[in-house]
Amino acid sequence: MIQRVLIGVAALWPLIAFAGGLGFSPLITLAALLCLPFTIMRLRPQIYMIGILAFLVFAAASVTWSDRDIQLFHVDLAAGKFAVTFEVLPLSLVLLWSGILMSAAGKLDPDEARNIVRVATWAILAQLIIVALLILFQDRALELFSFAMSDPGEGVQNIARNGIIMALAAPFLIVGFGRQLSFSRALIVEIAVFAVVVAVLAMGDVIGPIMSVGFGIASVAIVRIFPRSGFKLLGLGIAIYVMTAPFTFGILSASADPAAISNSVDWRLAIWKRVIEIIQENPMTGHGLGAFRTIDEIIPSGEFAGRLLAPNHPHNMALQIWVELGAFGAAIFALMVILVSRRLPEPSRLGVPGFLAAALAGQFVAISLSFDLWNNWLWACAGILAAMFVVVARTEAEADV
Repeated sequence: MIQRVLIGVAALWPLIAFAGGLGFSPLITLAALLCLPFTIMRLRPQIYMIGILAFLVFAAASVTWSDRDIQLFHVDLAAGKFAVTFEVLPLSLVLLWSGILMSAAGKLDPDEARNIVRVATWAILAQLIIVALLILFQDRALELFSFAMSDPGEGVQNIARNGIIMALAAPFLIVGFGRQLSFSRALIVEIAVFAVVVAVLAMGDVIGPIMSVGFGIASVAIVRIFPRSGFKLLGLGIAIYVMTAPFTFGILSASADPAAISNSVDWRLAIWKRVIEIIQENPMTGHGLGAFRTIDEIIPSGEFAGRLLAPNHPHNMALQIWVELGAFGAAIFALMVILVSRRLPEPSRLGVPGFLAAALAGQFVAISLSFDLWNNWLWACAGILAAMFVVVARTEAEADV
C-alpha cells in the first residue's frame, strides 16, 4: 500500500507543479492519511518535537496581541464556504503529515523503493521539460492560465512557482539518474542536470531559484567537509541567521527608497527597510500572528506609485518571525532548528540522502526570501521531497525479514 501511495505522489508531481504547487498540501494530506494505518506504531515522541510544538504554540498565542482579527474557522453558510484562516493550524498539519510520510517511507523494502525512485525521477524530468516550455512560450502559457486566473499577475507567479519547485527537486533528479553510475559518470550527470536546470531558470530570469541552487550546493559542501558535524553546523548557521536577521537585512536595505523602486530587487529592499522599522516598535514579542497583513501603506511616488509597499507578507521568513513574534519567537525558532539538526544522524552515515537533505535545507533558506512563513503548500512540497529522500535511503537497505 505504501509503495502504491508514494508512486501516486511521484506521478502527480509534475501535474501539481504545473498548476502552481497549491495542490501539494491536499496531496500530502491524502498520502499521509492513507499510510497512517501502516506506520502508526512507528511514530514516537522525540525531543526535537518539543521545539516545534513550542514555536507553534507561541505563534498561536500571539493572536492575543495581534493587530489582525484572526478567526480559527471562517464559515459563510450563505456562500457555502468553509475555510481555515488560522495560519498555524494548516502548517502544523503539514508538518505532521510530512513526519507520517517519512516514517511510512522507512518501511519500504529496497525493490519497492527503487520502483518509487524510478517513477519520481521521470516525473521530475517531465516537470523540467514543462518548466522549459512555460518559459520558452511564456505568452502562450499566460493565455492558458488566464482561463483559470482572473489576475494576469497570477499567471506570472504560477510560472515563477514552477521554477522554484523545479529548483528544489533538481538534486533528486541528479540522484535518480546518477545513483547507479560510476563516480566519473555520475559527476557528468550532476553537472549536466545542474547546467540544464540553471539554463532553463535563467531563460525566465527566475533569480530566486537559481540562488537557491547555489545555497544548496554550499550546504552539500558543508556536510561533505564535515561528515560528522555537518548537520549541526547547518542548524547553527540557520539559527544565527534568524537571530541576526534584523541587523543583517537592516544593513542591506539601509539606503532603500520606495520612490526609487524600479525593479523587484529595489522593491524587496524597500519592504525589508519598512519591516525592520516595524520590528523596532515591538522587538520582544512582535505584533502578533498575521499582523503584517494589516499594513496598507502605499508607495507614494515613482515608477511603482500607488502600489502596496509591502503586500501581504515581508517576503522574508526570518524577518516575518521577528515582526510577528519578536525576539522571543525568533529565539524559540532558532532553538527548534538546533534541536532538529542535532536529531539528524551524522551525514557520513546517511550518504546520498544526507546530501539531499542538506541541499534542501540550504535551498529553503534561499527560497525563504520570497515566501510567507505560513505558506503551507511550500512546506508540503519540502515534506514530500524529504519523504522521497527516505525512499532513496531504503534503496540500499537490507530487506525487512
